[in-house]
Amino acid sequence: MTIPVSRHFSVQELHSGVFAAIATNEGWAVSNAGIVDLGDHTLVFDAFSNHLAAADLNRSAEALTGRNVDYVIVGHGHRDHYKGTQAFELATIVSTRKTCESMARLWKERTETVKNEGLEPIVRGVKEEFESWRSNPATTETDRILWDSYEQSLLQGIETYKLKLPSIGFETSVSFHGSKRTAEAITYGGGHSASDALLFLPEERVAYMGDLLFIGYQPYIGDGNPDELLRILDKVEALDPKMLVPGHGPVGTVGDIQSMRDYVLALQKVAREAKTSEACRKASIDTPIPPAFNSMKWGAFWRENLQSLVGGKPES
Repeated sequence: MTIPVSRHFSVQELHSGVFAAIATNEGWAVSNAGIVDLGDHTLVFDAFSNHLAAADLNRSAEALTGRNVDYVIVGHGHRDHYKGTQAFELATIVSTRKTCESMARLWKERTETVKNEGLEPIVRGVKEEFESWRSNPATTETDRILWDSYEQSLLQGIETYKLKLPSIGFETSVSFHGSKRTAEAITYGGGHSASDALLFLPEERVAYMGDLLFIGYQPYIGDGNPDELLRILDKVEALDPKMLVPGHGPVGTVGDIQSMRDYVLALQKVAREAKTSEACRKASIDTPIPPAFNSMKWGAFWRENLQSLVGGKPES
C-alpha cells in the first residue's frame, strides 16, 4: 500500500485500515483528521480548516480504502475542524445537534456579510486576528509559522468556499457498522467547546479525540468549561483507549490525557487565587507559563485562557 503524500498533512497507519492525518506546520489543514475503513464504508473524522487541504484528505481516503468517503464526522464547531466539508461531495456530514446548529448559524452570518459587504470585511478580520497572535510576546518562531499557516487556511480559496452542513445530528452517540469494524461517535457534552464528540473504535481501542486532547500544544479553553472538560477526560479514560489522535499534535497514548488534565488544573489553580481580590485578578493574568508547559506550541493561549477564567468581578 502506498501512503498518500500532501503538503498539508502526513498519514500515519495506526492499524490495518485505520489512519491518522496529522497536520503539518506549514500546511492548511491546521487540525488533525482520521480515516477509517469500515470494510464496506469509508469514514473520515474532522475536515480540516480549508477545503483545498480537505480535497487532499478526500483523495487520500479514496486511495487508502478504494472507495468514496461515505461519512464525515465533525467533532465540534470550531472552524479549523469543519471548514473543509465541501470537499466531500458524496459524503454525509454528521455531528452532534448542537454542533450542527452552531455551524448553521455561523454560515448564515457569513453568508449575510458576504451578500451585504463582500469578502473584504472577512479578509480584514482574519488578517487583524492573526497579526495579534503573531505579535503576542509569548509567540515563538515556530508559533509564527503555525499562525501564518492558520491564516492562509482561512484565506486560500476563500472565493470558492461553501460550507457543507451536517444532515445527521445526534444527541449522545451514533454507531457505524461495517464488515471489518465498528466505529462509534460519542459525545459526553461540552468541555472544549459547547459540544464535543470523539470517534472510538472499540476493537482497536483507538480514539479520535478532536480538541478534547492537545499533545504538545496548549489547548484553547476560552469557549469551553474546564470542569466539564476534566469530567469528559475521565470518561474517555474509562474507555481504555490504547492510541489517541488529538486535535493538534502527534498520536499519543492515555498518558497524554493526564498531561492535558495537568494543564487544566494548573489554569484553575491560578484562577481560584485570582478571585480573592482585584489586585490578585490583575496579577494572575500575567502569571508566566509554568515550566511544565513552556515548551508547548501556541504559547499565547496561556494568557488568553487565564483571561477567560478570571474575567469579571472578584469574589467578595
